[in-house]
Amino acid sequence: MSQRNNKFMLIMSIVALCCFMFAGAAMAADNNLEVKATADCFGPNYALASGKATYVFEATGLNLNASCFGYADNVTIAIDFDSTNKEGDFDLSATTGLTVPVKVYTNDGNWYFAQPTAQIAGNVVTLSIPAMQELVNSEAKVNTIVVGDKLQNIIATAPCQEETYCFKMTVSGCCNDALTKMFPVYYWPAGVVDVQYAAIEDACSCLYVTGKVVNCNGDGMSNVNVGVQVKAKDDCNWETISNLCSGNVKTNAKGEFGCGIPTDQCAGEYEFRIVAERNDVISGIAWNKSNDKCKFVSEPYGFKLIGNAPVTVAWKECPTNLKFNKCNELTIQLLDDCACKNLATNEIARVIKLDAFYTNGGIPEVAGHFYATAQDCAADQNQIGSIVIPAGQNQVTVYLKPIMSDVAIPEAVRQGGTVDIPIKLVASSANLTSAVCDTNISLNNNLNLEVKPLATNVNDKKARAAWPLEAAVWLDTLSIPGMGAADNYSVCVKAYQVGEQGGELKDFVVSTELIAAYSPDADCIPCDFDKCTGCQDLCRCFNATYCTVKQHFYIYVPESWAGKTVQFEASFMNEQQVVITSNVVEIAFVTPVELMRELDFDRWQLISTPKYLAKKCVEANGNPEAYGTFKDLLDANGVKYSKIITWDETAGEEINNWRVVDPTEVVEPLKAYFVKTSQRGEFGTADYVAEYVFARVTHPSLMMPQVRNLNAGWNLVGVSVNDTNKEDGRPLYRQSDDIYLALGSMYKGSKLVWNPGQYLGNLAEWISYSWVTPNGEETDEYAELFNGDGYWAYLTEWQQLAANIGQDLIYNGK
Repeated sequence: MSQRNNKFMLIMSIVALCCFMFAGAAMAADNNLEVKATADCFGPNYALASGKATYVFEATGLNLNASCFGYADNVTIAIDFDSTNKEGDFDLSATTGLTVPVKVYTNDGNWYFAQPTAQIAGNVVTLSIPAMQELVNSEAKVNTIVVGDKLQNIIATAPCQEETYCFKMTVSGCCNDALTKMFPVYYWPAGVVDVQYAAIEDACSCLYVTGKVVNCNGDGMSNVNVGVQVKAKDDCNWETISNLCSGNVKTNAKGEFGCGIPTDQCAGEYEFRIVAERNDVISGIAWNKSNDKCKFVSEPYGFKLIGNAPVTVAWKECPTNLKFNKCNELTIQLLDDCACKNLATNEIARVIKLDAFYTNGGIPEVAGHFYATAQDCAADQNQIGSIVIPAGQNQVTVYLKPIMSDVAIPEAVRQGGTVDIPIKLVASSANLTSAVCDTNISLNNNLNLEVKPLATNVNDKKARAAWPLEAAVWLDTLSIPGMGAADNYSVCVKAYQVGEQGGELKDFVVSTELIAAYSPDADCIPCDFDKCTGCQDLCRCFNATYCTVKQHFYIYVPESWAGKTVQFEASFMNEQQVVITSNVVEIAFVTPVELMRELDFDRWQLISTPKYLAKKCVEANGNPEAYGTFKDLLDANGVKYSKIITWDETAGEEINNWRVVDPTEVVEPLKAYFVKTSQRGEFGTADYVAEYVFARVTHPSLMMPQVRNLNAGWNLVGVSVNDTNKEDGRPLYRQSDDIYLALGSMYKGSKLVWNPGQYLGNLAEWISYSWVTPNGEETDEYAELFNGDGYWAYLTEWQQLAANIGQDLIYNGK
């Protein structure tokens, strides 16, 4: 046992003798005081210097009159944490103002309870016991008193002194007794000072750390276990690299230690921290070493590992394929001999020799040229056979442009295929291991095709037939002289229907000119037979020159493609009649019709439109004449009629007049029209069907929903709503929304909305609707309004009716 522990045990013996003498008659009564301290790192029979703990005091073997406890402030319990006034005081301030539970047990088998407020004076806690009225006039004896419990204890911080203290509990007042308990306090590692280490160290070497473990007084502690934990700086887990030195290093008599940390890690930034714990066993006390809270853990210290001297030249990445006749960026590195192969610390300038070759008939032939800069590579100037990595640097970037003689190019590439030719890249330097990269030159003349619809269905993004498709083709890589970038090419496009009815489709047109318009017959662009040479299908091809740049063109498909899934492919043919075929792009088409209206024949029918209609082969560019007319809506769909009229509040000199509408007029959103249909003819018995194709506008300023001015009195209105019936099975026929949304903008001045009826073609089933009841209150009813219907609205003042939806936008190349 150390000299310090011999002295400590002698002091404990003397204090114990004093405690026994001080107890006097209390000990003669065979009573006992147990003290239980609760903290993370020590058990119930001791405490740590400067350590905070909670305490429970249990006095047994008492023989006190229970009736004494029946009256308020008749009994006082004082607990003295240092009755012999040793050097250093217990800090009881954390108990100030707290209530501490006091429980007494009587010889008749009952417990009694009180919660007095603690009074603190120095090392003493005083508790004045409130009346336990159940014990008034009791003849029982109190055998046990417990002060504190697991939820509310006395809180005390021990002095910074390794000593044994005499704890004393005194009961005074109506009855008296005093009990004492010896309680030891031990030093514990409280810090690490004088830490020394190298902030920068070579990887694969050893980082040596020294320091001193001290107690709460700053004195060195001997025989303390020291461990060092290491982790990467950005790592959150100290267990990643684990505990080094643990169990093997102990402090000397001065508390000093030294620990060598193996640094067989990759170069980078790291942190270490020091863990210290008491190693000895005192008076049968085993330290709780399994609890990390019982160990002192220092703040982290940062250090950096750097690469050793270079031993190897390496390619940072050996690519699987190199693009032929293109500038490929490559990086050369100097690595050390660590397991991680760190970037080396290079102290001298090193010349790196560069080679790229393939084997032809057993003879090596050049496979590419190296360049120091991307600019030199692009201009094919200043080729290099070596490059220097300066002192203090460990990597350099070069650019390789693969080449190959014309005779070595396989015939498969000439026909538009892809072939990989194996080559070797070698980087070498004196006295270093060379870097060898086995890679391939990718020889290909692949033709890329992309096709995107300019008009799609909102729900599934499928292409709408009769609207143009935007497309582009380009060669990914030029590999043979016969396919030079300046050659002339014929680009031919083919289409095939997918499915049982599949086969080649030829009823479409290809052009480099874009007309962003509805074209139900794909005839917006006249076929120019002089624009394409070398293709049999002259209306489905065009000429191109610079083939590695995207060649943009447009595909015009007929309305009859609705419901079909079509695969497109393109081909390049050069002047030497070499043909290269592209990838296949699959497009699914849906109808361009977005609303349908059934009209009874030989009747007045009421119609409207939620948006402007498309005009065949005309871009909707803001010109009023670019939108669809009644001829586009009715005549084109085979609807026969004799007259169209509307209630036009601006017609003539007086407002509110009927007006005859010319069929060449544009069908305007938010207006409604009466159409007098005619008989279908000898064989016609079914209703007419008007199919709406809405215009796509070419500028964002034209997308805005329409607004119509309405006068006081009756107004004939159409509606423009977003469809809430997409899932009802008939989305083209029944597109509706609530009246509050459809006509909400004129809510303030609206008195009544009247539905003329289903016999006029309206889909709404209600007859009339008012927002205001006779007593002036707003209604909470909802009426359903339909796109294509017409309604009469009575206003008490001038209002504006705003559409709920605007025109869709289409790209027109401008």
